[in-house]
Amino acid sequence: MTSLEINITVECKKGSKNLYNCRERVRLERIVPVSAPFCYGFVPFTHHNGEELDSVLMCTEGFEIGASVSCRAIGGIRLEKSGLTDDVLVSVPVSDSEFGETMQLSDISKKDLKEISDFLEKLKGMRISKTLDMEHAKKIIDHARKMYGG
Repeated sequence: MTSLEINITVECKKGSKNLYNCRERVRLERIVPVSAPFCYGFVPFTHHNGEELDSVLMCTEGFEIGASVSCRAIGGIRLEKSGLTDDVLVSVPVSDSEFGETMQLSDISKKDLKEISDFLEKLKGMRISKTLDMEHAKKIIDHARKMYGG
C-alpha cells in the first residue's frame, strides 16, 4: 500500500445527515445540519488531532456504515477556527471507474469541491482555510500513521 492508498471506514453515507461512530461499536453520534454530498469516514490506524484522520470519500454510490473501502487520497482540505486547524483528506474509491482518472483535487469539479467544503464547515464548525495538494496529503497520511505507531 503506497502512501496515498488508504482504507476508509464509512461513518456517514452519501445523502445522509446521520453521523455514526464506528470506532468500537456502531452508534449514532449525531445528526449534522446538512446532508453529506459524498461518504465521510476515517482512516483506521492513524492519529490526527486526538482521533483518526478523517476523509471525504467521493463516490457514485454510497457505501454502508462501517464499510471499509480501499481508496486513493487525491488531496485535502484544511479547516481553521480560533487558531486551531484540522486537515481532512479527499479520497476516491480505487474500485469506482467513475473516478479512475481522478488523481488530484484539481481533477474534481468546482461544484463538488464547494459541496464538500460546505459540508465540512457545517460538520466541524470551522472555516475552510485552504485546499491541499497530493504531496501535502501524503505528508498528512505519513504523519498520522507515524503518530499512531508511536
